[in-house]
Amino acid sequence: MKILKYILYAIVLLLTLLIILCQTELGNLSSNLKSGDEQFIKIGENEIRYSQIGEGKDLLFIHGTPGSIEDWNSIYGHLSKNYRVTVYDRVGHGYSSNKNHEYDLQSSAETVKSIISKLKLKDPMVIGHSYGGSTIAHLIANHYNDDLKYMIIDSPLFDYEADLIYKVLSIPLFGKAIGFLANYTIAEGLIISGIKSSLKNQTEIEMLELIETRKTLWLQPKVLHSKAKESVNYQEDLNGISDKYIDIKSDVILVSGSEDMSTFQSQALRFSELVSTDSLVLLSNTAHYIQFDQGEEIIKLIEETMN
Repeated sequence: MKILKYILYAIVLLLTLLIILCQTELGNLSSNLKSGDEQFIKIGENEIRYSQIGEGKDLLFIHGTPGSIEDWNSIYGHLSKNYRVTVYDRVGHGYSSNKNHEYDLQSSAETVKSIISKLKLKDPMVIGHSYGGSTIAHLIANHYNDDLKYMIIDSPLFDYEADLIYKVLSIPLFGKAIGFLANYTIAEGLIISGIKSSLKNQTEIEMLELIETRKTLWLQPKVLHSKAKESVNYQEDLNGISDKYIDIKSDVILVSGSEDMSTFQSQALRFSELVSTDSLVLLSNTAHYIQFDQGEEIIKLIEETMN
């Protein structure tokens, strides 16, 4: 009986310690980092890492959850030869901070508006992948700017089921403490399996490089917390905008894969049936990270739209 009592005390002590630690920045990459073309901009209470390269018409890219600027490495360098390309880490991802954020599509959309305003982007084409594409769906469903061009790359648009692990990790304090521990235990395995299932056309070397980069970026307590909160809010967020799709007036290119098992193809088809101003493109031989599997096709679609 005493042993059980001591075990219980130890568990309570451990959780208390984890709760204290997860209130610090321990394990998170510094938002003070500046290298190359990367900079930081203050939006609300958060420092947002962004990179802006090239000259010409504006392109703005929004990554998924989890994700970062690096999700566009396969295409934005090429596009910067003819356009001014802006990429950024969403709140709680990459090197961006995560102070007093709601972790929903509305907040993500507000960040996009602030980025466009503060960086003085002129009539940008806005491209989003996964959660970034869902953010675009929120923008155009609420008629943010019907005159802009948009591209949604393989995104949940109607349905999203959060995994049990993220439901647990989203619980206030307790979930954050477990998440802090998970970043040093099971999270690496989840990242590796998730990346492998989201890619189809990578060599072994390319796959290892992608995994190593994302392990550095995603194995942060703030990132797992952000991913968990966004995941549990996702379905309610989609429910709040999907009834508005039929009234969308913006030109939007919808890109998904020809195989529904590894992409959100069925949701893209459903969206396309409702929206009269969309162009649906289904690409073969790709999984969820279409910008890596079929980067040349994404570049081609963007250039055709901009020209």
